[in-house]
Amino acid sequence: MEPVRFARMTPRRLEDLTLGTLYLTTRKRNAWHSTRVSHYRGETSLKSTWNEAAQAAEQWRKQGSEFVILEVPAVILHSEERRGAILRVAITEFHSHNSFERWDLFNARLLSRGMRLGGAFIRLGHPAKWTGEAPSEQSFVSGFLGDNEVVKRVTTKPKRWHSYPQGSDFLLGWQEQRGEYSPKGVQRIRRAFLEQNRVTAGD
Repeated sequence: MEPVRFARMTPRRLEDLTLGTLYLTTRKRNAWHSTRVSHYRGETSLKSTWNEAAQAAEQWRKQGSEFVILEVPAVILHSEERRGAILRVAITEFHSHNSFERWDLFNARLLSRGMRLGGAFIRLGHPAKWTGEAPSEQSFVSGFLGDNEVVKRVTTKPKRWHSYPQGSDFLLGWQEQRGEYSPKGVQRIRRAFLEQNRVTAGD
């Protein structure tokens, strides 16, 4: 995945909105009084496969670091960039266990096929209309998907992995656990988009 560049989206038009599962790598380091602090590195922490997420952890690895890889639901906006090539931008909101659950359905009235892609992107981020307090800007992580990147379907049984050291000369080990993110919020956005554009399709 590549970092989002708004200028690349500006001339493009929204053609479709789909869903998928992406992988978010967070790093935990010691803070004061033996507490742990989570960090993520903007768009570069969001990957389309588990292997890439694990590679990101290895690149950030320092003594005392621990990592978590999270399966997170994503909204994916599609636009034709040039003949035969589709531009896809993925957006996640990972501070809520039910991602995008407070996204106001009023926004869906403004998500129409043919609108500016950049405008659609904004309406899925912090500036959008929310019921109650909006998620923080730091809760949104996004990225452009490459032409050949295949995204896993959304799942009702997400996973998470905690790293553990196996020695400085070895790759990190990973312990799989049950994840915590519900896809209901993003599925609600997908249904609202289809209703707004009068299209019947599966997720």
